[in-house]
Amino acid sequence: MGVGFGKYHFPKNSSKTIIGYISGFLASFGVSLFSLWLFEPHVTSSKMIIISLSGAIVFLIIDLLSLKIDDNILNPIFCSLTMTLFYIVL
Repeated sequence: MGVGFGKYHFPKNSSKTIIGYISGFLASFGVSLFSLWLFEPHVTSSKMIIISLSGAIVFLIIDLLSLKIDDNILNPIFCSLTMTLFYIVL
């Protein structure tokens, strides 16, 4: 999404775009919300939103960090750990 439509890069010298960050955030939020609704129907809507939002925020933070490890490896690991922690706590 960011490659085709993104005009504003963040940071300036990066190939990543703001629209790409927003698209990734919304996609991770939407997919996790749908998955919770489909596979965990006993969880309340507010808890689903909180769990999905926590995973999407972690996704965005990892995507924003410029680490030596590929974010395609880190995102599933840390997003799922965060969402599992919120699922257990809530």
